[in-house]
Amino acid sequence: MDNQFLRTQMLLGGDAMNQLHRSHVAVFGLGGVGSYAVEALVRSGVGELTLIDDDTVSPTNLNRQLEALHSTVGQNKTDALAARCRDINPDVRLHLICARYDAAHREDFFTARYDYILDAIDTVSSKLDLIQTAQARGIPILSAMGTGNKLDASQLCITDISKTRNCSLARVMRKELRDRGVKHLRVIYSPELPAKPEALEAPPPGRRSVPASLVWVPGCAGLMMAGDVILTPDAKKRKKAAANDFDRYHRQFRRDRRGQHRRTSARQVYPRALQRRNGKGRGTLRALHRRGRHARGRKHARRHPFDRDRRDPWRTFTAR
Repeated sequence: MDNQFLRTQMLLGGDAMNQLHRSHVAVFGLGGVGSYAVEALVRSGVGELTLIDDDTVSPTNLNRQLEALHSTVGQNKTDALAARCRDINPDVRLHLICARYDAAHREDFFTARYDYILDAIDTVSSKLDLIQTAQARGIPILSAMGTGNKLDASQLCITDISKTRNCSLARVMRKELRDRGVKHLRVIYSPELPAKPEALEAPPPGRRSVPASLVWVPGCAGLMMAGDVILTPDAKKRKKAAANDFDRYHRQFRRDRRGQHRRTSARQVYPRALQRRNGKGRGTLRALHRRGRHARGRKHARRHPFDRDRRDPWRTFTAR
């Protein structure tokens, strides 16, 4: 088991693996999205996880949820997924909460300190309170929007909720969060227009319909959420390095522009009509260029759009 995470360490490095081993991630909701996120976190070396869900495994979960097997039907999702996680990594530390998250019992779910929260809940009221609580406590959170009735997993993306479209859950969340003063939230969603499924199952009380779901769309969403958690420290380093590269390029660009401007000729500065009116002699243009440069300043100089010979601009002009 010493080499279990060797292939991961080859890419992320030893320091990142140590940080993952010390991290504590809470996953709220263990359905098609949450179960894949949990397994990816365990397989990547996250040392401590809190799994929250109040549901049990049903036969309709077999098509998309990792903990759903014929041998686990009827079991609590937390227990079934915990057994799978311990089979993958016996050293992982798991905390199981088999209960529904709501505002009335909020403190029961925050008895430990979390480094990251993944929100895979499908109830709007619970999602809203969880997001507000996480942001108030300074805990990074990534929230999953609707993956039901979607077919194209390649359209999934992680962005701010203000940039979402074609997602009914995201539309409701945007409005409710705006009313609560929450302006920004990182979410994973798909801009794909939802399909219209056949109504083969009666909706439970309180719901108008049952969304259809395939294994690859919520599964990919869960894997992307886990990847975002794992790569967050590296992403900050890459963003800082990219900013330094941009500053270095911008400084070089300005130096090149200054050097190019010093080599600007009268042919490049004045338009053809002005040159024609003032004569075509070299001496006339040079004198005009000196007077114009002195009067207008270099920052107002213009290159002539028809001059393409940078080596000897006078040669092209005198040839005509």
